[in-house]
Amino acid sequence: MMPNTFVIGAMKSATTSLCTKLAEHPDVFMATPKEPDFFSRDEVYGRGLKWYQSRFSNAGQRTVVAEGSTSYTKQLQYPRAASRLAEHVPHARLIYIVRDPVDRIKSHWAHEVLKGRTRLSANEFARSHPEAIDISSYWRQLNAYREHFDDHRILVLFLEQFRDQPAATLNQCFEFLQISQMDLSGDDGHQNVSSDRQLDRWPLRMFRGKRWFDVRFEQWKETVPQSWRPALKRVFKSGDNVPTPELDDDTVNWIVDSISRDVEDFLSYCGQAADYWSMGKKDTRQSVASQSN
Repeated sequence: MMPNTFVIGAMKSATTSLCTKLAEHPDVFMATPKEPDFFSRDEVYGRGLKWYQSRFSNAGQRTVVAEGSTSYTKQLQYPRAASRLAEHVPHARLIYIVRDPVDRIKSHWAHEVLKGRTRLSANEFARSHPEAIDISSYWRQLNAYREHFDDHRILVLFLEQFRDQPAATLNQCFEFLQISQMDLSGDDGHQNVSSDRQLDRWPLRMFRGKRWFDVRFEQWKETVPQSWRPALKRVFKSGDNVPTPELDDDTVNWIVDSISRDVEDFLSYCGQAADYWSMGKKDTRQSVASQSN
């Protein structure tokens, strides 16, 4: 069985929380793990369609069969993802959830620190990793799919709305997916919130950042019952939190200059005001205020 629905990103924009909530609907089957990365990663795509279809063998008669690979909106790293997905699932429904691009880059950095993939500061990471800017270029990412899919097959969501109005946002998804509306907005804890994450203990930290290990570890985590997770967290986590991301004003301005046109076009397409996101402006005001005291 092939999936018919894809949560395609953006990375660090509550995709895990969204997929978790969607999976609570009785008409929705979500792949385990939720990110098979089939259409993006060449080594996974090479396993073939039979392997991919086996990820959904337990879907039964559910109307919505879904997965949520955020790598599908990383065009700089995986330029063939959109065309591959369109080739194999031409009538797919796509859900793209995004957030303030500057905040996303901060969370991206915290994620890389957690995974042991960088020791750079947030400022250094933002300026030296082109993929951080690319993933926050939502209009570029979306247009890679609009080349293959009509707009009525694409639902754009905003993390800010999902956070503030979870029931309305979820019902917007259910309407898009043509299944019954339900109130599944109860708070069971945000998933994948980097600011609440703790660093790994040794020796787990030794293997973080190695692709073969990260994939298998995430697959194993998906099979662990929720009731076991607090105890396992005490075993694997050090108790030290990932530091709060900080970006200086020059870096924020550099990011904004890099993506301003993309953001303008994206927000216009979505019917949002040009100043919908603060884009680091709040941080700048706080910096100016602190200097004047």
